[in-house]
Amino acid sequence: TVGAAALAVALFLALVWFGLWQLVVEARMGTTSEALGLPQWIYTLGLPVGGAIMIGRTVQATRRALRAEPAR
Repeated sequence: TVGAAALAVALFLALVWFGLWQLVVEARMGTTSEALGLPQWIYTLGLPVGGAIMIGRTVQATRRALRAEPAR
């Protein structure tokens, strides 16, 4: 349980890191969406935010699972 959670957190940390990197690149380039004309970084913001939420949920589920197991 803990090993799987650690791997999941590592995956989502990578998602947050590379999402933030992509967000900075798009903000510096000033790209906009073709249809709405909004800055492209607004759409990319979902990657780090979603990754952070998933890290929280993974930690929460792991803590809940560890509490449910009997002490050994």
